[in-house]
Amino acid sequence: MTLTRLVNGSISASITSDGQLVSIQKKDHEYMHGGGKPEDLKDPQDKIGWDKSEIIMFPIIGRPGENIVSMNGKKYSMGQHGISRAIPSHIEDVINTSGENNNKNNDFALICQSHNGESINNPRYDKDPSAAQKLEWPPYLIDKSIQVLPSAVRVGITVQNLSDSNMKYRLGWHPAFRMQGTNDDAVFKTMNSKSTGHNTIYMNEIIEESLTGAYLIDNVDSISYIDRKSERGVQLAFEGFNSAMMWTKSAKSGMFCIEPVTQLPDKKRNYLDDVTHETLASSERKQYLVHIIPI
Repeated sequence: MTLTRLVNGSISASITSDGQLVSIQKKDHEYMHGGGKPEDLKDPQDKIGWDKSEIIMFPIIGRPGENIVSMNGKKYSMGQHGISRAIPSHIEDVINTSGENNNKNNDFALICQSHNGESINNPRYDKDPSAAQKLEWPPYLIDKSIQVLPSAVRVGITVQNLSDSNMKYRLGWHPAFRMQGTNDDAVFKTMNSKSTGHNTIYMNEIIEESLTGAYLIDNVDSISYIDRKSERGVQLAFEGFNSAMMWTKSAKSGMFCIEPVTQLPDKKRNYLDDVTHETLASSERKQYLVHIIPI
């Protein structure tokens, strides 16, 4: 399997044929965790930790009670982080928007995923019999755009309701990044553009919370990571997402996730009917944005 590489100046991004963003580089230095790369393209650090680089979480965040989601009074069998992670995506188009006529300078890709509303097998069930065996949800379309800008990578996620009824949902994006140094030197700052100041989180706090779940952050639209020794890191600024989660596979994995979400997980039984949610009318579309700035 080959990767599609998008380039704009010193910034590049690489995407697998199934649309997974697996690499972000600035001046050839890697910032993303490459767990989603084909095995023959992984370096030793990519093989430690999570076996993916990113997933879209839809139509829920987290794992619902009894593996059931309730929407408009109807029950659907559902797994952790929803059905989207189990449905194949494909690269629909790659476009050169930088004005160059060299194919190596392509800087925009569109990835599509569609679901026809039929029940599908849950691939996680074989490893975890407590997971939902089947995944069910009405028809939808998700487009993911990846554009390499001069100083950032812009990811847009557009959800469209293809059913005849209103669709309730929660949405999240779950990318993984490479540590730029040690756990002890990792510092995270969370911010909200509507207020002043920031909160500081240390990697050891994220490691501890990740033993049983994820580190949950409400009312935030920007999170930055910096390694105090190398002075390298990443910043994520997002629009449409109101909260975020942070997670790592283990203290030795050399990676972490910053996950913008519309709402934080909720373990109420009648998820989504009894919790706050996003809503799309029939045929309606809505876009959410994330800017990733390598430092």
